[in-house]
Amino acid sequence: MRTRIHKQILSATALLPVALTAQQSQERPNIMIIIVDDMGYSDLGCYGGEIHTPNLDSLAQGGMRFTQFFNGARSCPSRATLMTGCYPHTVGITGMGLSLANNCVTIAEVLKTAGYNTGMTGKWHLSRTQGIGNKEDQMAWLANQNSFNNRPFAPIETYPCNRGFDEHYGTIWGVVNHFDPFSLVHNEARIDEISDDFYSTDYITDKTIHLLDQYAGQENPFFMYVAYNAPHWPLHAKPEDIAKYNGVYDEGWDVLRETRYNKMVELGLIDPARVPVARNESGRLWTDETDKTWQADNMEVHAAMMDCVDQGVGKIIQKLKDTGMFENTIIMFLSDNGASSENYGIGDFDRHDRTRDGQTVVRNARIPGSELTYNYLDRPWAGAVNTPFRYWKRESFHGGIATPLIVHWNGIAADKKGSINHEPGHILDIMPTILELTDAEYPSTYNGNRIQALPAEGRSLMSLIEGTGTWDEERTLFWEHENGKAVRVGDWKLTALVGQNWQLFNLADDYSETTNVAAEYPDKARELRTLWNDWARSVGLNVPGEIPDTPKELVFYYPFDEDFKDATDNHYDLTAVPIRTPATFVEGKYGSAIKLNGSNQYLDMTTNGVVNTANTQYTVCAWVYDDATILPTTGNAENGYYFRDQIIMAQKDNEGTGRITLYARVENPIGEGDVRYYWNSFLGGRHNPSSIGTFRRGQWQHVAIVCDPANQEITYFIDGERDLTVMAQPFEACTGGFRIGAHKSGNSSFWDGKIDEVYFFKGILSGEEIRKLRDNTYFEGTNGLNMQHADWNLIYNQESKTLQILQAATPIDNVSVYSSTGALLHTAKHTQNVSLDMLSRGIYLVRASNSEGIIASKKILVM
Repeated sequence: MRTRIHKQILSATALLPVALTAQQSQERPNIMIIIVDDMGYSDLGCYGGEIHTPNLDSLAQGGMRFTQFFNGARSCPSRATLMTGCYPHTVGITGMGLSLANNCVTIAEVLKTAGYNTGMTGKWHLSRTQGIGNKEDQMAWLANQNSFNNRPFAPIETYPCNRGFDEHYGTIWGVVNHFDPFSLVHNEARIDEISDDFYSTDYITDKTIHLLDQYAGQENPFFMYVAYNAPHWPLHAKPEDIAKYNGVYDEGWDVLRETRYNKMVELGLIDPARVPVARNESGRLWTDETDKTWQADNMEVHAAMMDCVDQGVGKIIQKLKDTGMFENTIIMFLSDNGASSENYGIGDFDRHDRTRDGQTVVRNARIPGSELTYNYLDRPWAGAVNTPFRYWKRESFHGGIATPLIVHWNGIAADKKGSINHEPGHILDIMPTILELTDAEYPSTYNGNRIQALPAEGRSLMSLIEGTGTWDEERTLFWEHENGKAVRVGDWKLTALVGQNWQLFNLADDYSETTNVAAEYPDKARELRTLWNDWARSVGLNVPGEIPDTPKELVFYYPFDEDFKDATDNHYDLTAVPIRTPATFVEGKYGSAIKLNGSNQYLDMTTNGVVNTANTQYTVCAWVYDDATILPTTGNAENGYYFRDQIIMAQKDNEGTGRITLYARVENPIGEGDVRYYWNSFLGGRHNPSSIGTFRRGQWQHVAIVCDPANQEITYFIDGERDLTVMAQPFEACTGGFRIGAHKSGNSSFWDGKIDEVYFFKGILSGEEIRKLRDNTYFEGTNGLNMQHADWNLIYNQESKTLQILQAATPIDNVSVYSSTGALLHTAKHTQNVSLDMLSRGIYLVRASNSEGIIASKKILVM
C-alpha cells in the first residue's frame, strides 16, 4: 500500500551547519545511539538473560558493558536528559507528555551546527501530548480512523525535525499500537497509511537503514538516534518471534530471577558479596499462581519483542559494515527505564480500544501478542526481568533507573574490548561524551535563546572508553520523578519510593538495595537528605516542609537499682501499680532489675507532655527477660494464629490516642505450623512487626526500637544488631505519659518477666550508640567528653559523695560536672578530690583535665 503524506509547513529556524573539510570529517566518528523502551535490566544475553540477542551480545563482546549506568526512571525524563545533558526538570520536562523547552539544545542541534548529518527513527515523546477531550473522538484519533483535519499530534515546532534532526521517521507520542501506531510522522508530515505487514520495530529498522544509505559516501559524519518503541506495552509481537519462546517461561518468574542472577554472577557482571539476592517486590509466588499458562504467554511476547529488536540491530550493523562505516561509528545501546509493572485500563487518553477497521481490542487477552490484544508484563515478571534489583519503571530504586549500557567503537582501548566497567555513569554523561568525542562546541545561545550550562554532575565517558583514566572520586547524582527520588554520593544512596519515605543504602556491599541502614547511619541519611533538598530547590521542585530531626536528649532512664526512680535530672519517677502487690526487685543484667508477674503489675510514668510522638523522633532501649512458658491455645486469634502480647512500653492517652511502643508477641497456629515469636509496635494505626524469631523466651535480650515520624520508619535492634526497618504510616499525635509492663488501659497484655536498664531518648540513636547502651558504656565518652587516659582512674564514693581522681603525672587542672543532657553544673580547680554532695539523685558526667590538655571522663550514678 502506498503512503499518503499530508504536508504541514513550518519555517526552519535551525542554525546553518559549519562547513568542514573532508579531512576534518573523516577524523570524527559517526555516532549512533540506540534506545529501547521498558527493557528489563537482565533481558539481554550479555546481561544474564535467556532472550536470543546475538547481535547486541556481539557489540558487547567487541566493546564495553557498564553495570552501573543510570537513566531517569521513565520515558520522558530519560529522553530529555539523554538529548540535552540536563536534568529534565530544568528543560521543561517536569512531568509526562510535555514539550522540551528552548533553554537547552539537543545533541542533534549541537552536532548539526558542527557539520553532522542528523537523523532519527522511532519514538520522540518530548512534545506536549494533548487529547481532543471527547472520548469517542479520542479513540477514533488513536486508532487512525480520523485525522480530524490533519490535527497536529503536538506543537509542530517541538517535533524532532525542528529540534536539530534533518530527518525523522517515527512517533511523537509515547504509546503505540505496534501494528498501526498513532502519531507516526515523517518530519512534520503525518503518515496516514501503512503496509499490511507493518510492525513498529521493523519500520524503525528499515528507516534507519534507509538513512544510512543516504549517509554512505558523504563527507560529513552522521549522528543517528534510533529509538525503538519495543518492548513497551501493549505486548505485541510477530507470531514467528513468539514461537521461539514457547515453553521457555513455564517455570515462572521465581526460577527466572534465580537463573538470571546466577548467570550474571557467572558472567562477572555482579559479585554476590556486593549484590545480595533481593526479593521480587511484587510479593507474588509462582507456586500460588492459578493461571500459569497465561502468565508465561505474556512473558513469551515480551521476549519476542526484544528478540525482534536484536534482529533489527543486526541488520543495522550489517548495513554499517556493507557501507564501510562500521569501524568509524560509535554505537551506544541503553534503555530509558527498567521493565514496566504497569497494567492500566484501556480506552483512555493514549491507550486505544479499537483498531483502524473498528475491531475491538481486548485488555489482558487470553492469547497475547496480536493487534486485537492489549496485554502487559505486570509486576511479577517486571520484578524478574529487572534482576538483580528491586522494583521497576517509575521508581528511583535500581529496578527503575539502572540500565545496561553497551558501547562499541574501534577507539576503545584494545585491552578494554569485551570488558565490564563498574564505574557509575548516568545519561547526563552522554552529551559531555559526545562533545569531547566530536570536539563540538556547546553553545551559550541558540536560535536567539539563552542556553543553560550543563550540570556539574555530568561528565564525559571518554577516559573510560579509551582506557586513559578512571574515576576515583565520588560521584554525586540526583533523581526525581513523580515524587520518587534519590541521591547518590559515592557508595551511599538515599532513595524513596513514589510518595513514600527515605531509605539509606550502602551500595558498597548492598548494590541491590536490600537493607535500609538509615537507622544505623542517621547522620549520613541527614546529610544526603539535605543535599537532595538543596538540589531539588535548585531545579525548581517544591520541597514540602518536613518534620525536623529531633536533637538527642535522654528523657528518662530507669536502672531499677532497688527503686523506681528516674536516674536523669528530669526525675520522671515511676509509680508501681498495684500498690498492694508491688513489683519486686531481682538480680538484673546490671545490678538489680524489676520483676513483673504477668497478671496485674505494671509501672507508670505519669508526667504528660514529655514528647509528642507525631513529630518527635525517639529511641527506646531495655534489657528484658521473659519468664512466660505457656503458649496461647484459646482466646485472641488473628490470621490463623492464637496470640498473646506482652508489653514493654505503652503511651497513655493525652491530647491524642496513645499507642503501644514496644511489645512481644507469641503466635501459636490454630492448625499446623510453627510457633512464631517476634517483637512488635502499634504505631500509625497498624502493627509494625520485627522479623520472626527475634523475640526469645527464657534469656536476657537487649531490645531497642527507633521510632522516626519524620521518615515514617520503625527500626528494631536486637542485642545491638539491626533487625529490620519497617515503613510505617504517619504516627498519631499524643503527649501522654508512659506505662511499663502493661497495655495503656492497665488491664491486659501484662509483661511476665524481668526488665532492666530502660532508656528513653529523644532523637535517633545510631547502631553504635545502641550497642554502647547494651554494654553499659554509653556515657563513657559522649557529649564531647570523649577523651580518656589509661593512667587515670576516676573513683566515685557513693557514701561520702566524693570523687577522687588518681593519675600518675601532671596535676589536675580542672574538673567539670555535667547533667546527663550535657548542662554544666559544677566546676572545681586544681584538686583531685571533689565533693559532689550538692547533686541530687541521677546520672552525671564528670570530665577531668590537666595542664597538658589530657582529658578523662566517667559516668557516675548518684543515689
